Amino acid sequence: FFFLMIRRPPRSTQSRSSAASDVYKRQVSTQSTWGIRKKEMKVVVLLVLLAVAANCDRLENYFSAIKSAFTNILESIEFKNQARANGYVELIQKEIVQVKSRYPNLDVRRLQAYGYEFAACDDNLRRLQSEFWRVNKNIRLGHSKSVTERKNEIFEVINRTLQSCVKAEDASGRILDANKDKPICKDAMKRYREESIE
Repeated sequence: FFFLMIRRPPRSTQSRSSAASDVYKRQVSTQSTWGIRKKEMKVVVLLVLLAVAANCDRLENYFSAIKSAFTNILESIEFKNQARANGYVELIQKEIVQVKSRYPNLDVRRLQAYGYEFAACDDNLRRLQSEFWRVNKNIRLGHSKSVTERKNEIFEVINRTLQSCVKAEDASGRILDANKDKPICKDAMKRYREESIE
């Protein structure tokens, strides 16, 4: 019984896990100006930076390059030039990576007002990426006919992805317009401008 009453003296320093736990508890208990928990503030800041950096013309250019490259793939298949087709597949995969890098790789579904636009954009980008993995595989295995048979579907996936990306950038613009006078937005924009100048 008595051993239960013996208390260990307090540690002079916290363990890493204990310290991390305390930080997490403080973050969860603190609310931001948007009513978003502190641990989600990174999401908000990234969305603000996206809104400031948004350039729909540039987005259109990425997707124009993807469409043009896919047209070249179809021509290469027609002329049985596999090496050329493979080169254009690689170009498309690089363009998709460039588009994906424009969006924060965080769970934005928590932002209920705008989560749908970003979730749809993310889903469509994943679908587009997997579509061209399949194109790449079919070309390398000599199943080029299946690529040409599905060309209309693939163009539709490209167009749908572009539309969802534009909606996501519009949503980030609305976040900025609604909150641009709040301190975290001002700080994010200031940091973005400083980094752009460097």
